[in-house]
Amino acid sequence: MRRFVKVGALCLLCFGGSPALAEDYVDLSDLIFYYRPEQTRYRPDHIDATDRDTGQSVTLVCSITHSGHLADCEPAGEADAETGFVRAAIRNVESWIVADYTRSGSPTEGRQVCVTVRFDLAV
Repeated sequence: MRRFVKVGALCLLCFGGSPALAEDYVDLSDLIFYYRPEQTRYRPDHIDATDRDTGQSVTLVCSITHSGHLADCEPAGEADAETGFVRAAIRNVESWIVADYTRSGSPTEGRQVCVTVRFDLAV
């Protein structure tokens, strides 16, 4: 069985290579999730999924909207994963809804979050 495994990530660079401002980002572990459905399955472009597929991962940078949705998710830098995997990861992460404030009390609207999604063959 194939599934997504989500891992938090620290984004050090914005798109275009300029350093990101720390206050623009919220840590994934600091978010309060209102809606975070089980991730949909991903099927590789090739028929026989092997251990090499386990290593596929993509780090996404997403903006948090006023309604708490994660939107405009894009790979941070070059994505080494299959295009289908990247599209599936974006679709899954953009279905999440978070609270207006983080656990530490700062607002989430307009901030960005980094999410690393890894392909795992485990059950």
